[in-house]
Amino acid sequence: MNVSEQLGEYRLVEKLSVGGMAEVYLAVREGLREFSRVLAVKCILPSLASDSSFVEMFIDEARITGQLNHPNIVQAHYLGAESGIFYIVVEYLPGIDLLSVFRVLKQRNERVPPEIAAFIGKEVCRGLHHAHTLTDELGKPQRIVHRDCSPQNIVLLPSGEVKLIDFGIAKAEERLAQTRAGIRKGKYRYMAPEQLDGRDVDARTDLFSLSTVIWECLAGRPAFDQSTDFQVAAAIRDGNYSRPSLHVKDIPEALEDVVMRGMSLHPEDRPTSCLMMLKQLQSAVEYSRNQEQENFAAWVKYVASEELTVHQKRMERLVQPRLESSDIAKLRGSTKIIK
Repeated sequence: MNVSEQLGEYRLVEKLSVGGMAEVYLAVREGLREFSRVLAVKCILPSLASDSSFVEMFIDEARITGQLNHPNIVQAHYLGAESGIFYIVVEYLPGIDLLSVFRVLKQRNERVPPEIAAFIGKEVCRGLHHAHTLTDELGKPQRIVHRDCSPQNIVLLPSGEVKLIDFGIAKAEERLAQTRAGIRKGKYRYMAPEQLDGRDVDARTDLFSLSTVIWECLAGRPAFDQSTDFQVAAAIRDGNYSRPSLHVKDIPEALEDVVMRGMSLHPEDRPTSCLMMLKQLQSAVEYSRNQEQENFAAWVKYVASEELTVHQKRMERLVQPRLESSDIAKLRGSTKIIK
């Protein structure tokens, strides 16, 4: 075993992405007789590893995601710390996030087909409903609210699956790091009015965010595309939201009605749960789930052809060590483990 390429039981192969709090690596866990499993390892940034507040947020993300076991939510397998590196091991998703899909379709001058938009919405509803209704071992509701249901956190897979990722800022009943009153967390363009104002959030808050995502799928442009966060927030608080059919044609009216109800200014005017919205979407677009999933899988392969080629090449390189010792050394920039 070459320590310079190992993080616990995981061989880091390739850096996939870097965010404001963590970086994500493609990794392999190898066992006996050539058994191996491809995973993703999310490591807290070395510059934040000695900051207790960020460490607590990172641990919270692992704890919350680790409780969730649903086909529409990314699966977390393990939380570890080694030589100052805190890391979460999650399933590797060989797909494309919805934000990247929007960029590809904009280049092609295309939009997400309405039936595909409805399917994405229904699958995310399934995952959110699981999170919203989760209880602990004693039956105590965990009251998980994602708070960042935005295009970059929805991953589409060529297998026909839709996965909700990144519970890093989720609200839950028992968090180590609690959000101070009035502090906004999330992306302004997809925030519900109550979230913008720092008021209490619940399942209906995530429904507003999801509805703005479906709106964007249908219209081929964001529901709130003002230049600044201040202008976006003002437009959301105004509550007079345009219908996507004002911008494009051929949107089923029943589907549009579901989306607009989900974007109601007041939470009490929205569906009471993701399960209710799921049923409304099912009524608006009547396809069997198997047929929808087959159509969706074919569409993902069409729209994500370049990303899937990258994935294939990545899998071909797995037999070769990819990370240099200097890359691991950077990860080990902070040696203080906060407990």
